[in-house]
Amino acid sequence: MTTKFPSAGEVEIKKLDIITPSKVKISLLGQVRSLTIYESIDKPFMQCDIVILDAVNLLESLPIVGEETIELSFQTQGVNIPTNLKFNVFQLGGIQNSSQNRAQLYTLRCVSVERILNNVNVVQK
Repeated sequence: MTTKFPSAGEVEIKKLDIITPSKVKISLLGQVRSLTIYESIDKPFMQCDIVILDAVNLLESLPIVGEETIELSFQTQGVNIPTNLKFNVFQLGGIQNSSQNRAQLYTLRCVSVERILNNVNVVQK
C-alpha cells in the first residue's frame, strides 16, 4: 500500500485579514496573488511576503502605513487543525499600476510578533 503525501506548498488559506491600528478589519483573501513565509535558524522570528492585486484602493482607503497586523489561518492536507499566525506589516514595496490603471500590485512585507518583542525586551547578563 502506497501513501500519497501532499507536495510542498499545498495549503488551504482559511483566513487572511489585515487589521489597522484603528481596529478596522478587512479580508484580503480575494486579492492575494502569492503568500510566502520564511523561517531561518539565524533569526528568532518569521517573515512573510504577501503580494496583493488591489482593485479597491486599500492603500488610500485604509490607508496602509506599516503599522497593520495580519492574521493568517491555513490548513494542510491531512491535518484537521488549522495553523494560526500573526504578523506585523513593516514595509510596503514594489508598487506597480496594472496595464489599464484599474488595480495596483504591491507587496506587504511582514514579520512575526516575536520580532517586535525582540526589539522591546533587553536582556542583561
